[in-house]
Amino acid sequence: MSEGGFGSAHAKGQLQDPLTLNKGCVDATAFANFCICSHVVVGEVTMRHSLSLLLLICLGTVAQGQTRCVEALIQNRASLNVHDVSSLATLRLLQQSSGRDSGWSASIGVPIDGVPVSLGANGTEKATNSYFEKSTLNWTQDRLVSVATQTLPQTAVEAYQTCIRGTSNGLLVTVSDARADALTVTVKYQVPSDSARIADGQVSVLGGSILNGFPTRWAPGSSYSAIITRQPQTDFRIIANVGGWTDTAFVAYVPPPAEFVATPVGKSQLFLGLTPNVNAGEIANNSAHKGGTNVPYGFAIEEDDQFSGAALYVGMTPNVNAGMINTSEGNWRGGATTLIGYAIKPGQQKPADHPLYVGVSPPRCAGAVANNPNHQGCEMALVGYSYEPR
Repeated sequence: MSEGGFGSAHAKGQLQDPLTLNKGCVDATAFANFCICSHVVVGEVTMRHSLSLLLLICLGTVAQGQTRCVEALIQNRASLNVHDVSSLATLRLLQQSSGRDSGWSASIGVPIDGVPVSLGANGTEKATNSYFEKSTLNWTQDRLVSVATQTLPQTAVEAYQTCIRGTSNGLLVTVSDARADALTVTVKYQVPSDSARIADGQVSVLGGSILNGFPTRWAPGSSYSAIITRQPQTDFRIIANVGGWTDTAFVAYVPPPAEFVATPVGKSQLFLGLTPNVNAGEIANNSAHKGGTNVPYGFAIEEDDQFSGAALYVGMTPNVNAGMINTSEGNWRGGATTLIGYAIKPGQQKPADHPLYVGVSPPRCAGAVANNPNHQGCEMALVGYSYEPR
């Protein structure tokens, strides 16, 4: 079903041209009155760069208003859970309104449950991004808003819509208290009681069934609710027409709980040397190590509580240990080393991951990381695995 616009009340008359200076501006009162839409005069001359600046200011403040609306919506929940798709949709709305790729979850004022420990820092943001990147649905703004709000009480949904749209005359359709098989639809006819007469009205549902119908005659300021049954995994739309006003609501089906399969996060590409008597068996951090043939050999991973094991270092001193992967912090073979990541701890590897062995003795092998337990005839010990992305 086509989603169209969320809760767009269509009134009689024409809107002002939002791009005309000194005549009107983008009306942002619906976004908490952050954009001042008053007469703007720039030296009596309408200039393109002045117009652009005005629009940037308005759009920026509108986005701030949207963020505050979503933050208020979050406060209507005792907590959020990243396995609950309604919570994820709410988090996505907050991310989009902030305009930031990271750090946007800092303003959340309720507990967030279900975040996999393996995601580490910013786990809420990583879980949110992971879900929507893998989802096969088309997550338009309408779908996000519908999934985020429909399970909330009617008063919370109305407060959010009023915050976004502003208080104005016309119709307001809200969808609330949703469950798997039914939900509540409330239609408010918001016109002054002293300026309008009883009006004809009709509420229809495209894709659902109304259990207790709406009236055909509406008094100014009246509000009616009805239960609508829904089909599994089906979107539908509600259309209300009263007294020449129209409002619609797109209702998306709520997907099943999200599942997160924890995986390591690759940090640094590793390479395996293949050239006999040059670099065979050695693990390095570059494809040109020692001038021999080197092939990709997975990744050292980011530190986390579930997967990361032994720390891996790379030599930094030319003609001494440069490029060689080892397990010695700070200094190895007389040259400097630096941390490049971690091996997957034994027991957490998958079949595609690659074994890593560290030299124990003699001294010429001690600390060196290789791909086999018999590297150069040395005593080697399994230190973990390099990560091959799933």
